[in-house]
Amino acid sequence: MLGSIDLKKQPRPIVPDNKAVSPMPSARFHHILVVEDDVSLRFTLAEWLRHLHYVVYETANADEAKIILASPLPVDLVVTDVDMPGSMSGLDLVDNMRHAAPGIPAIVVSGNSVAHQITKAKGIPFFQKPYSFDKIATAIGTFITKNNTEESDHG
Repeated sequence: MLGSIDLKKQPRPIVPDNKAVSPMPSARFHHILVVEDDVSLRFTLAEWLRHLHYVVYETANADEAKIILASPLPVDLVVTDVDMPGSMSGLDLVDNMRHAAPGIPAIVVSGNSVAHQITKAKGIPFFQKPYSFDKIATAIGTFITKNNTEESDHG
């Protein structure tokens, strides 16, 4: 029927890798900032993380990400691409975060193999594109579990 929507036939959420979805590590909502200039990849990763019950902010470059990080919005972790338009790369963003927001961990993704050597030297988790959404989700869960444990040890 033209102009009507059959809710029974709406597409289901994207679940890459067709694996079982595990819930986030705790009841608190966790906020992930995805920084990726490839619109389809950013959208798919963000939707996958939302499916795992994370709150996700999306930006197309590091300059936009800096605005989010400087705002009062909570950010628990950043997933960033390396090569993007704008005045900074994802690696520049991570270096900036280490000074401006040292408590926020980052995961770097890239199709650039040189970026892997740089992130390894700096001790930053790296995923080569194309990457597994499940592996990214596992890495995020590990960071959040670690941060929750540290917060409970200090609080």
